[in-house]
Amino acid sequence: MRDIYIVGVGRSGTSLLQSMLHAHSELTSSPESHFFRSYIASEKRQKKMELRGPENFKEVLRKDRFFNRLEVDPDQLKTLSGSSFTILDVNKEITDLLKEKYGKEVLVDKDPRNLENISKIHNYFQDARIVHIIRDPRDVVYSKTKANWSSRRPYWLHAMIGEAQMKKGLASASKLDSTTYHQLKYEDLLEFPEEVLQKLCLFLDLTYEQGMLNFNEKAKELVTKDEMQWKKETLQPLKKGNRFKWKEFYSPFQLAVIEKISQDSMTAFGYKNLADRSKLNIWLRMNISLANYASILFSPAYLVLKKWI
Repeated sequence: MRDIYIVGVGRSGTSLLQSMLHAHSELTSSPESHFFRSYIASEKRQKKMELRGPENFKEVLRKDRFFNRLEVDPDQLKTLSGSSFTILDVNKEITDLLKEKYGKEVLVDKDPRNLENISKIHNYFQDARIVHIIRDPRDVVYSKTKANWSSRRPYWLHAMIGEAQMKKGLASASKLDSTTYHQLKYEDLLEFPEEVLQKLCLFLDLTYEQGMLNFNEKAKELVTKDEMQWKKETLQPLKKGNRFKWKEFYSPFQLAVIEKISQDSMTAFGYKNLADRSKLNIWLRMNISLANYASILFSPAYLVLKKWI
């Protein structure tokens, strides 16, 4: 069976979906390690690490707090025991160790930011299946303003980043066929979980299991202490009403800005605009247009700028 990669804009339900798949008897997952985006996605960095040798890479992994979530000792990795190594070989050994730990044959890797790396995942692992979960951008921005790791960024920047990531991901996904890439909506997963999971299992060549809805205990294996503040809901029963929280949060102007920036994604996935711009003065309406133009310029530059934002 083929390994699975869950992608999506941050705070779009990737952790929930990961927990549900982890609860399937044939699948296993692990805490979010960012290994692919940190060490594989950039071929330049990959080669640089390999040239520095295995001892240096062991030290890099020891200092990597995300890798340490896996509880894998770099000194025990056979692929790092010689005089040279490849990161792809290290990745395979780590993947095999995680599968062996839980006695499963398929690993579910979850990293929202890999939405930007869909093409690279497919290039390196052509048998992999990529699952893309999509959520209303207004809920995404609201959730990001509440999570510890992202709360310091302004709401409009969250909207711009989300739209840029979505455009990059969809452009890459358009080149893949239906046996490799699968989309689902967070709102559908909440409202019709069995139906959505049955379709997902069909895509993954799995038999749907009712236990996928009883994911709470299994989710404890995936959430580390440093992530608890923003992932605690995955340890609770499915909340069908976990949406529209933004309705009581945004001002009319803020809502209009988010909807304008996210217009392409909202249209593509059937999310309706609710902001009433007629009640805004001309100055605020001009600012909405300026935010939209800024987003258009920001989107193609995001992959360069993301190192600093």
